[in-house]
Order: sequence, then C-alpha cells, then structure tokens
Amino acid sequence: MGKKRSSKKFNFSPNGEAFYLEDNFSPPVTLKKKTRQSLTRSPPTPCSNQITISDLKNQVTSTTNSIKRDLDLSHSEILKQFETYHSSLSKRFKIQTETCQQVVKEADKEHKKMSNGMTKSMDAMKASYSEFIKQSEATAARGTLVSYSLIIIR
Repeated sequence: MGKKRSSKKFNFSPNGEAFYLEDNFSPPVTLKKKTRQSLTRSPPTPCSNQITISDLKNQVTSTTNSIKRDLDLSHSEILKQFETYHSSLSKRFKIQTETCQQVVKEADKEHKKMSNGMTKSMDAMKASYSEFIKQSEATAARGTLVSYSLIIIR
C-alpha cells in the first residue's frame, strides 16, 4: 500500500518556528534588533518560502548525510591521531626496552667480573691456606723430630 504524501505547505519564520500556511493566517510578528523601527511586522512570506513534506525529507536527508560525512572525517582524524600517538609510544617503549637490555647486559658483565675476582681470591686464599698448613705440618714434624732427637740424645 503506497503512502499518500501530504501536500500541506509549511512556512518557517526567521527564528526557526514552523507553522502551516492557511488562507487566513499571517506570519508572526518579529522584533528586529537595533533598527530604527523597534516593532515591525514581517512582510508577507512569498510563495518561494513554502516547503512541502518531501522537501523537508530531502533537507533532513541532506543534513544527515552531511553530519555522517563530518562524523567520518572526525573519526578518521581521531584514528590518525591515535595511530600517531601509538607509533610514538611504541618507539619510546622500544628505546626504553633496548636501554634496559643494555643496562642488564652491563650489569651481567660486572657481576661476572666480580664473581671471577671473588673466585680467584678464594682460590688464592685456599692455595695460601694449603701452603700454610703444609708449612705448619712440616714445621711441626721437624719440631717433633727435633724433640724426639733431643730425647734420644739425652
């Protein structure tokens, strides 16, 4: 079933109010700002200002399409900004990660140097202690021998 389009005519006043045009209806009185005549009646509206429902639908469609285009443009600008910020953050993160990895490598090198130094010192102490023990045992053995010899000689 086809919808019957309304042929009612609308008129729009300068302040955005819509009203039906009827034979005995005149447009509302409007105030003009900063003119010599403070109160005037608007002139009768010419027929070119009369708009049909289909004209209104077309205007709404056009406005809606314009809003959609603006929204799409805004969305694409937001996406571009987001990508720029994401790229910047990714670069910063990569640089900081590489710096941290370099610091960890340097710390590992220092740890190995210190560990090797401690190991060498510990080995040297063990060797020195072993030598000391050997000398002590040898001295003790000689002392025992000397004591034993003295006892025998006496």
